Amino acid sequence: TLDVPFYLDDFVNISENLAIQDFGDPGKIVDYSPPRAFGFFTLAANYALHGESVAGYHLVNILIHLLSGIAVFTLLRGLMLAPATRRSGADGLMQWLPLVVALVFVLHPLQTQAVTYIVQRFASLAALLYLASLASYVWGRITRRPAFYVGVVGFGALAVLTKQNAITLPFALLLIELLFFRELPAARRWWIPAGVLLLVLAAVGLLQIDAVDRLTRETADISRIDYLATQMEVLWRYVSLVYYPVGLRVEYDLPLQSGFSDSGVWLALAGHLALILLAFSVWSRLPFIAFGILFFYLSHAVESGIIPIRDIVFEHRMYLPMLGIATATVAALLRLAQRFVVPRAV
Repeated sequence: TLDVPFYLDDFVNISENLAIQDFGDPGKIVDYSPPRAFGFFTLAANYALHGESVAGYHLVNILIHLLSGIAVFTLLRGLMLAPATRRSGADGLMQWLPLVVALVFVLHPLQTQAVTYIVQRFASLAALLYLASLASYVWGRITRRPAFYVGVVGFGALAVLTKQNAITLPFALLLIELLFFRELPAARRWWIPAGVLLLVLAAVGLLQIDAVDRLTRETADISRIDYLATQMEVLWRYVSLVYYPVGLRVEYDLPLQSGFSDSGVWLALAGHLALILLAFSVWSRLPFIAFGILFFYLSHAVESGIIPIRDIVFEHRMYLPMLGIATATVAALLRLAQRFVVPRAV
């Protein structure tokens, strides 16, 4: 990866970006892109050290990727000690879950774009900080040391200043709290999707306000309903690339749907709803599977929801959601292996 040149957005964000070419004036970076100031600050540090020589940018991206893998392991290792895990049973092969998921996270081919495409550092760095915040929260709950909560806030703030999809972090923290640390009766558990539905409806109403509408869309050429309908199929494309990572590419030519008029869109939506219902049905018995499924959708909520983005599909958007799908898949396979196969052979 070290000699891969600049591509697409790399030019406008690095070689043609005067804001990052004066490391001594961070105010220029903040003025240029307030929502991604920390991410641009790291690019400015690279530029100050070696200009447009690509190897340095790639080395930092690879380091971020490795640290993200460590954050995944640390987060899941902490969740293995949570009350819900002890109640559901996490002995035998399940002890391998943190390591195997971390290895899948760092080695899966679908992660390549977020690491090798230089400017997609925004995706990998935001994910690293997001995961570090989650891990800090989990270990804070387990050890009851207040210092960990400083990490929750610090890492979380930097994640939000790196890429906008990190805005889902508070909901991920709430998901971990309710799933792993606070036992919820079955009746109350179903309040969560009801609350999410009300939140979405409230958001849709709020987005009708002109000022908010302009701030929450990248393009005016795509309606929110068309974008959401298209993402129903895009999400399944991401899932298929996890299990069959063949034909990976920088750009995909997928058609924009015209609302929910196509039967394929409804079928895709039904599949997503079925998975979400499955997650809530195994909430207590299989918490890692429930967490993986719900985190997958939560971490896609910004880029695969009701905020229109010009490019409707990009592989780097799977970087953080890989934690969810890898956790659910590995947990399911380990459970099956533990039940039906001789553990020593596995």
